[in-house]
Amino acid sequence: MLQADLLKRYPVLFHMTNGSAWPSIKNYGLLSPKAIYERLNFPPEEIRRQIRLHRPEKVPLGGFVLRDQRPLRPHNLAHNLKGSDLNPEDWHETLNERVFFSTKAKFVAELRESYLTDAATVILIDTAKLLQRHRETIELTKFNSGAARMPSHKKNRADFQAVGTFPFANTFKPKELTVLHSVPEIEPLLIEVVHLPPHTPFAWR
Repeated sequence: MLQADLLKRYPVLFHMTNGSAWPSIKNYGLLSPKAIYERLNFPPEEIRRQIRLHRPEKVPLGGFVLRDQRPLRPHNLAHNLKGSDLNPEDWHETLNERVFFSTKAKFVAELRESYLTDAATVILIDTAKLLQRHRETIELTKFNSGAARMPSHKKNRADFQAVGTFPFANTFKPKELTVLHSVPEIEPLLIEVVHLPPHTPFAWR
């Protein structure tokens, strides 16, 4: 996929987080779970242990909140990974090393429905500015990598591909854009920050 195609089709990226997260994001940027553990000075061996675990519930952690991984159903994930040379712990680690953005507002609107009783914050990012700064650590995937709702949906490490190698087609479009580790200094990349009270859906243009 050419960078020009990505910018033309997806000029805005969307990241949903919990309703209290904006002050820390403003200070530290968007941090992956791994980056949060590092910021809190966990020992390296404990960081690796933690990011390989499944989170059935959200985890408050030193002023941060790690989102639950309820859609990543363990039994289905094990089936999804058959033939990939990965186990569920490997997949958890792959996810927890990244910051995730949705490529379309409707994907965030769908995610919001799963957390409608909670306050939430949706951060809108300028794709061109993010690419300019983080192109070397950006990877795309065509599906929701944090969900394992169907045992037949195969997953493997090759599902994450760099911008230049992602095989864009009408039937093969990126659903997620990920950045490895973190996106510091978020404000220069911002388009808008939307604060959603409980029971408020997300809608944008």
